[in-house]
Amino acid sequence: MERLVRPPRRTVADAGHALSRSAEHVTSDQVFTDHHDGTTGYLIIDAGSMAGAVELAQGCPALGTGARITVYQALEAEDARRAG
Repeated sequence: MERLVRPPRRTVADAGHALSRSAEHVTSDQVFTDHHDGTTGYLIIDAGSMAGAVELAQGCPALGTGARITVYQALEAEDARRAG
């Protein structure tokens, strides 16, 4: 009998929401509206690593409909300042 091996635990940290078709872009001296860039929503997961997040994204059923998924690593504020 085969023994089932549980994959590493990955949790949804924020189930996300759909995004509007336009956005307000803010710079140091202006605010302007731009049209949809193709991003339709977001989901935040705790995957333990970028490789784990990519692996999880590869199993998303939306890919079968032609969707594209972009994976970003969320940075703590201090890390983001250093990354510049």
